Amino acid sequence: MPIPEIQKNGDSDLYVAEIEDILSTKTKGASPCRGFRHDISEALEFAPAEDYLVQLEHIYFDKVHLSIPMMHQDRYFRSISLEDDARPPLYLRYAICALTASMYPKIVPVSHEIFYQAARKCLEDAEIRDQCLNSITLAQAQTWVIVGTYELTRMHFHRSYMSIGRAIRISQMMGLHLPDDVRSSRVEIFPPASLDWVGREEQRRTFWVIFCMDRFASVGHDWPMIIDEHDICITLPVSEHAFQTSSGASSITLTEALIHHGSVSLSSFSATVVMADICSRKLREARRFGLDTISGVSSDFWGRNRHLETTLNVDFCVPNHLIVSSWNWDIRLVFINIIVPSSTICVHQAAEIHAEKYGVAKELLLESKKRRVEAAEKIITILKAVSQSDLLLIHPLVAWCVYVAAAVYAKALESQPCQAQEKSLEFLLVTLFRLKAVNPLPETFLEDLTVEFCNIKDKIFALQSDSQLTNISASSTQGHLPSYDLERELVSRTQSDDITAPYFYDFGTNLELLDVLENDVSVRENEPLGF
Repeated sequence: MPIPEIQKNGDSDLYVAEIEDILSTKTKGASPCRGFRHDISEALEFAPAEDYLVQLEHIYFDKVHLSIPMMHQDRYFRSISLEDDARPPLYLRYAICALTASMYPKIVPVSHEIFYQAARKCLEDAEIRDQCLNSITLAQAQTWVIVGTYELTRMHFHRSYMSIGRAIRISQMMGLHLPDDVRSSRVEIFPPASLDWVGREEQRRTFWVIFCMDRFASVGHDWPMIIDEHDICITLPVSEHAFQTSSGASSITLTEALIHHGSVSLSSFSATVVMADICSRKLREARRFGLDTISGVSSDFWGRNRHLETTLNVDFCVPNHLIVSSWNWDIRLVFINIIVPSSTICVHQAAEIHAEKYGVAKELLLESKKRRVEAAEKIITILKAVSQSDLLLIHPLVAWCVYVAAAVYAKALESQPCQAQEKSLEFLLVTLFRLKAVNPLPETFLEDLTVEFCNIKDKIFALQSDSQLTNISASSTQGHLPSYDLERELVSRTQSDDITAPYFYDFGTNLELLDVLENDVSVRENEPLGF
């Protein structure tokens, strides 16, 4: 078949229209799937038409790839026209289609669940059939990542975590965390194939996507991290442009990024990796305090981690070139800017639990509460800055960040009513409802808020009855976050703030509370960390 033309300008609406054209033949007796079955148990034998798969794959790279930036688009589509052994395996293609189709349930009649079941079936069959270690492929790791992401958006959290765990173990068996020369010298790891720079970069990017998902699972669910950062010997990913254009750019390691303190300019993907690592480690230390006290471990636990604490005890800032602002609205930067204040909130929540137990001064608890509200305000500012963005381009875990911020306001309003915070909470709740147009994950967060905070039940029930929110389609013109007049906000800010100041990207955490928990109230210099 001819090589599909790769669109560089995000013409996914055109692809959706082409899918509709393909599906319009259904009324004439044709079907987008040869042998299609509506029953899940029989659907594992279905064979979708090639042009139908290709259109879904185009949408994937246009909309979803930005959240999972591990595959080379040009090479992927060129490989489709190659011989069977060189083509992308069916399990990878089906996983891509499952995740993409789940975002267009009203347009794509082939259930995304059927694609998902087919992907898992093909993948598990391949694992059973190929029993040798050297039969493991990069495509298997990539498929488990996409499958895990799909399961996350469908609220199958336990399944998602296990799928990511499989991706982690595959990447470790392949030695993706090691440079080629080290991998070649280890007997237990099969020698890496002879790859050019693009092939090696795709391996690195796949590993770093897996690394981030491991870290985010730990932050969001209080699960232990699997990957030890000290075992990683590869460089961080280069920019998306350099990768997709095969420019052969160079990068630095995670350790070097932490040491250089702003003297290097990282790609948005690399910055996400660094932030995921820093936030997850800080949260891990906050949570481990109580565990070590319970298990009788020496109270000098925090002292033994002084070097890590020194690294993290700074005013953490997103690098200037990655800041979401009125003049830099790149949707890829939203998640980078929003995950840090969300993690800051989690750190303070974890610390507060132990602080209340061990009788920390009330003033510090009030300061911690203030810091959480400030972090929630930063999340709202970022969301308002990108209020007109396409929902399909927003990282799925942004919904979790919105939930974390909403919980802060809901808790604050329990003790002290505030009209401004009421409006902020309503904005966040409306945002969650709008994000439901892409995947049902926000529904879980709305249910959690309803159960945890009785004072906002009426707000959520009122929004549920709003037809304008419940009927939003991700492919419609309404598929945006709550509308917001950013220009008016910027004008009002100039009255009290310097618009060029780090208003919503200065993600410093108040470590004073954590210092008290370790009985070492030491004064440290707040040094900005811009990588």
